Amino acid sequence: MLKGIKLIIFDFDGTIADSLIKGIEITNKIARQLNIRTIKEEEIEHLRNLTPYELIKYMGIPLFKIPVLVARYHKETNEIIDTLKPYPGMPEVINTLAEKYTLGILSSNSEENINKFLQNNNLDKKFSFVSSQPSLFGKSASLKRIMRLHNLKPEEIIYIGDEVRDIQSAQKARIKIISVTWGGNSRRLLEQFQPDYLADEPEDILSILM
Repeated sequence: MLKGIKLIIFDFDGTIADSLIKGIEITNKIARQLNIRTIKEEEIEHLRNLTPYELIKYMGIPLFKIPVLVARYHKETNEIIDTLKPYPGMPEVINTLAEKYTLGILSSNSEENINKFLQNNNLDKKFSFVSSQPSLFGKSASLKRIMRLHNLKPEEIIYIGDEVRDIQSAQKARIKIISVTWGGNSRRLLEQFQPDYLADEPEDILSILM
């Protein structure tokens, strides 16, 4: 059991929400609108092994189009949020953790989308806050801000995410991270960036924290 933790912060897409396939469908819809390449089904596992910058290069996305892509992604997610479900096993993990810890969410998705998802899946009462960081690469500053707001030390917080950028953000903020392997990045890639812990199944999170 990991001792000293008071606040657990979750990522949303790919961590709590089982959104990988629907996210690709949305991305492809936007890609056609912006005249950039789409993702084929047989490419998915390859893409999960790419860092964010490698992915942007592979997809041929001009950097100036990224803010537009992110904004449209949030809008499209809002349209399908009622069909989005938690990753199997995550509601039980969240319910168990909420009995002992303060829980929050930090995501690049919008607060509106996340709150609607939580309400739809009876998880809204389990989280003390939902915070949106629209920038794909700005989570470290947000983690530091949350730390100050809650008057906590780095060793009293842990972040749970599914991507390399989550690991990098947690490391910059000097907080521990549990990387889950069912989301945006593969276990192989996540291991290369040395997260503090890896979870292959939701129950592994409980093994680490309880």
